[in-house]
Amino acid sequence: MVAKDSCRIAGQYQKDQKELQEFLGDAYNNYNLVIALENGNSVESRIVRDRFQKLCEQNGYEKVVFHSLRHLSTGYKLKMTNGDVKSVQGDTGHAEAEMVTDVYSEM
Repeated sequence: MVAKDSCRIAGQYQKDQKELQEFLGDAYNNYNLVIALENGNSVESRIVRDRFQKLCEQNGYEKVVFHSLRHLSTGYKLKMTNGDVKSVQGDTGHAEAEMVTDVYSEM
């Protein structure tokens, strides 16, 4: 299942980030990013896209657009909060609650 594998991979990635942060000390730029370069700096979107596609290929997953994970996450958050649009809007960083209701109304 992709969701379980995604959680496992993300958990390992977070562990690796923490180890790098401890190793590099002040040289690590901690911006609390989910995906970051080895020094903590942000990653260009094309690099994220290319690495994500490579990850999917290496693990035999169907090809998906990286941004679709945001949609998947938002959908799960709406289900977990019983449709609390305002809290999901804030959690996902959508500027307007209408964006959440317009895009995810089928949930």
